[in-house]
Amino acid sequence: IHRASAAVFTIVCIYHVYFLLLTKRGRKELMEMMPVFKDFFDSINMMFYYFGLQKTKPQFFKYGYVEKAEYWALIWGSVVMVVTGCFLWFENTAMLYFPKWIVDVAELIHLCEAILATLAIIVWHLYHVIINPDVYHVSWVWLSGRMDVEELKHKHGMEYDKLSSSGEIKERSDL
Repeated sequence: IHRASAAVFTIVCIYHVYFLLLTKRGRKELMEMMPVFKDFFDSINMMFYYFGLQKTKPQFFKYGYVEKAEYWALIWGSVVMVVTGCFLWFENTAMLYFPKWIVDVAELIHLCEAILATLAIIVWHLYHVIINPDVYHVSWVWLSGRMDVEELKHKHGMEYDKLSSSGEIKERSDL
């Protein structure tokens, strides 16, 4: 079951790279997910907001610093899992080219990354999608791919302004 799941996961990763690099929409999404200096300042301003040192939350485009950090952590974790998983799956072949301690380190890294990913899903992602008071009981964006206009204004004000000025919001009641 583990290896079948690993094969499916690897295929999904390869498809994701294909989507990002070889489709117009994928390249656009990739550019929007790239970290920029604004993300650094947004994270600092958000801390100021949380500590009551600033009265307003920073405004975000389509993806804020939290979504970008979670996405890039997923990408990094996926690369680590696929590479170390290949060392473990093809252990005999790997040991033709690398000493055994490299395979042992790959096993340790694979285990630690699996624990880290599980904890990230349980703690970080669960909070932002379900427990966070801003989305409580649950945000349905993950299922529908659409966001209510009011939620868009609240969470991604700069994206709302951009879509309003282009006339995209007037055409649809939700995004």
